[in-house]
Amino acid sequence: MRDVGGGRDRCRRRDRVHPDRRRRELGGERLAAVERLERWIGRIGAQPARLSPERHDRLVAFASHLPQVASTSLMGLAAAEEAGEPEILLLAAGGFRDLTRLAASNPSLWSEILLANRDQVAAAIDLYVSRLVSIRDEVLEGRGGDVERTFDEAKRARLTLATKPTVRAGVAVVQVEIPDEPGALARITAVLGEGRVNIEDLQIVHAPEGGRGTVHVTVAAAAAEEAGEVLVAAGYDPIRLA
Repeated sequence: MRDVGGGRDRCRRRDRVHPDRRRRELGGERLAAVERLERWIGRIGAQPARLSPERHDRLVAFASHLPQVASTSLMGLAAAEEAGEPEILLLAAGGFRDLTRLAASNPSLWSEILLANRDQVAAAIDLYVSRLVSIRDEVLEGRGGDVERTFDEAKRARLTLATKPTVRAGVAVVQVEIPDEPGALARITAVLGEGRVNIEDLQIVHAPEGGRGTVHVTVAAAAAEEAGEVLVAAGYDPIRLA
């Protein structure tokens, strides 16, 4: 009986899995699942990014949540401080429209998003405020060189976001006035396409008084001169903004 019982004990011991081994097995299973998911994401043309929850929250606070806060704050400031100035929208250029576009987002949704990541959002806002104060001081003290350096560093950093080498090397923005009518935009893109000029980005800015607007065409800096020549040959009057 003891031998039989001992046999049962040995079987039970063999059936047991050491906790460390089980953790390794679970870790391997999770890793395999993550890798399968990443392969699937790659097959649909997306680029997976493997991040810890803490790093994810910190990065999205800067790349997603802070832009929303900045846009909403700017629009709220303009609406509150210049409420008695109806001409403000007549003077608003494309930059104001670009920066305040996010202010039209869903208030309820964004309230939930910001509160869910409150600590990282608050830290990002603090750093942003510090940057604004620094630029304010540079302007107020007349330090033109520092102001230019601040803008140049930001411009070079912005260009690194591009994935195409031609865009990372620099871009140019060409402004073209067009009538506010069907087909006006298609004509410009067709002209540039026939001239073998690749459009990297494009924006339409409608004139407040209506009837016309401007198109901001972004091309690689190396193609800026050629883009201007192509547009002039087609009867347009392009102006290089940057």
